[in-house]
Amino acid sequence: MEYALLNQAVSISNNHGIIELTAPPGTDYFIDICSDYKQCNAPFYYTNVENDFIFRCAVEPTFNTIYDAGCILVYESQNKWIKFAYENTDLGYSSVVSVITNGFSDDCNGERAENKNIFMQIVRKGSD
Repeated sequence: MEYALLNQAVSISNNHGIIELTAPPGTDYFIDICSDYKQCNAPFYYTNVENDFIFRCAVEPTFNTIYDAGCILVYESQNKWIKFAYENTDLGYSSVVSVITNGFSDDCNGERAENKNIFMQIVRKGSD
């Protein structure tokens, strides 16, 4: 499988499937319906996938500031994507956050999570 990088990273390494990526400050994937805030500029390491798939990984972000996160991003375009993140939320704790974007972003914070890492999985089956 070939992998590529979209948007510039501060650093990236792939050591036998362990990917470490550092994003520049202020980068994100979020389109706010209530304001002009639109960020679709965070770097991500990806491969194109067709048909059914299962993707699973452990995400272990470094939480320095609010909204620092590691995530799985299923990307169609700058206006249509899904993000599952382990994030340092604005609620004062880390949690798994889902963001569904189709023109604008709708996000939902999960329960408090205090683990160093989180295991994530996403499945696509069928075309609906």
